Amino acid sequence: MSRMSFETANERIDQQSQYSGGNYTNTLMLKDKENAFVLSLLKDVTDVDVYSVHKVKMTSKSGKEYTIDVDCLGKDCPLCKEAQNHLNEKFPQVSKPRDVVYVPIIRLYNKDKEFEPQYMVLTRSTKWYRNTYVEAASRFDMSKPLEIMRSGNGVDTTWSIYPAIKAYGKDIPEVDPNKVLDDLEVDIDESIYGTPFSVVKNWNADQMNQYIETGSPYVPNNDDTEEEEIKPRGNNKYGF
Repeated sequence: MSRMSFETANERIDQQSQYSGGNYTNTLMLKDKENAFVLSLLKDVTDVDVYSVHKVKMTSKSGKEYTIDVDCLGKDCPLCKEAQNHLNEKFPQVSKPRDVVYVPIIRLYNKDKEFEPQYMVLTRSTKWYRNTYVEAASRFDMSKPLEIMRSGNGVDTTWSIYPAIKAYGKDIPEVDPNKVLDDLEVDIDESIYGTPFSVVKNWNADQMNQYIETGSPYVPNNDDTEEEEIKPRGNNKYGF
């Protein structure tokens, strides 16, 4: 289905049923009562990547399950058909499509609270984006450092955004986002969509059918790197 405008996604929000989603490659992961200090790389709240995606379970060679986002093909999408077979599962093998927003960010501190800018992607539902991110943008400057805090777990999870002046009791150093991206050799567009390393996988219909039949979108071969290219980083718990 590919990228849609935020205006289109905004119109679809109230027409959709809710579904608890999963985790993503290079995405911001927070536990209950954990926070992160970030810089948003969005220049305008309406200029954001929104995709209609299926949450799809994968299994690593070690037997560990994880989930990835796969772009819905829309009409005649094999994953849409397959999702009907998993409607009664708490954590379905293939979910119904859901509109998800992908916000490129720089996380300013590592988990040890050391200043170490790293590129990540904040992935949230379009409803959260409209009600929280866009609402916050109407009150303060989103180009300045932000504090994001998670509270709760599962369907009771909330993510809040606040302006940040200090972090861990100290002033936040100034950051040149372009330098960080250059140093890390990040292509924002490709990080979100279009490559095996992207957050959103763009499988074609044949790959979807291959996954439905075998559990993998790839025809078996002797290349052991294929799985590692698509395996997400971070934990594997569901929760949006």
